[in-house]
Amino acid sequence: MSPWRENKQSSDGPDDRRDAVEVVQDDEDVWVRDPKDPDGPKLHFTLQPWQRFLDWVAAEPDPAA
Repeated sequence: MSPWRENKQSSDGPDDRRDAVEVVQDDEDVWVRDPKDPDGPKLHFTLQPWQRFLDWVAAEPDPAA
């Protein structure tokens, strides 16, 4: 499996806790975890639902704009 990746634009949130997730992908699966708890539970997605999620996120307007 590839190394876990975190968004380079993530920033410290309240109480100095990271408000980000880490993601790893192989040929057929995507796994998402909380970097504050790397041994904790992980979310699993197959590639098609994950891509639909990414498309949805990319299409959403920026609430800060």
